[in-house]
Amino acid sequence: METEEYIIIVWTILTGMASLISTVLPKKNQRIVFFIFTLLLIFSFPLYLHDYMSKQSIIFIVINFLSFVTILFVIRDLYRQSINKKWTYLTILTIYSIIFISNIAKETYSIWNIKTKLSIEYIDKIFPQIASKAYLSIHTWNSNGKAKYEIFQKKSEIEEFFLTLDLQVWGNNCSDGAGLMIIPFPVYNISKANFIEFLVRGKHSGEIIGLSLKDENGDEIRLEGNIGEYCINKSITTHWQKCTVPLHKFKNVDRNLIENIAFYVNTELLSQNEKPQRLDIAHFRFR
Repeated sequence: METEEYIIIVWTILTGMASLISTVLPKKNQRIVFFIFTLLLIFSFPLYLHDYMSKQSIIFIVINFLSFVTILFVIRDLYRQSINKKWTYLTILTIYSIIFISNIAKETYSIWNIKTKLSIEYIDKIFPQIASKAYLSIHTWNSNGKAKYEIFQKKSEIEEFFLTLDLQVWGNNCSDGAGLMIIPFPVYNISKANFIEFLVRGKHSGEIIGLSLKDENGDEIRLEGNIGEYCINKSITTHWQKCTVPLHKFKNVDRNLIENIAFYVNTELLSQNEKPQRLDIAHFRFR
């Protein structure tokens, strides 16, 4: 099982114990309050583990606050009860304290770990070398297919800034395909470079994406095979890894006048309606 699944199990056991213990509380209203808050925590925690949306963050901040208020009520009642009931309340207090502290810890981690969608202006974080010498623009294209991209920042990642690419082919004609073009202006000179390097990871592993270079004269050369073959593991995985493509694979392209770099899918790489090819790209450069 994944770590998150273990956390969910432990969380469910703790909150379940709290529910059972709360039923012995002397006040009916207190039992109801404990039970409702516990159910909220149990059913919402799996979503909480994948918290990337601000609405969810707000919901859990509210739940944290309500849990804290509940703990305060327990502390208050603890000192009002006779000595023989204090152990029951101490147990409840301990369980809900664990819930509250772990909730706050998870919220703090989520704030650090949050994946923030960025505007196109941050493209220089993905292609810093090219952006230092040219103005960059990005365009998608598709012919009976789908092409989408987003730029994200996630502080807890090895690569803080990355571009997420989502490509798919729907048709079966040789002209069908979709892609993303990175266009430097003015044209980019890579005559002194020998390799293309970038970091890549897939959503599921085994993604198949092509790479091409096009010069100002209109000559476009596509990489033989797909970029996964040039990764350290010879295939795209769900973990970041370096992809190194020799520039001699792009024969007959004028390296002095590179007009665009493209990631693409087409019917040569994929069959019709094959699942979307989704991957993240970071730190693209020539060397």
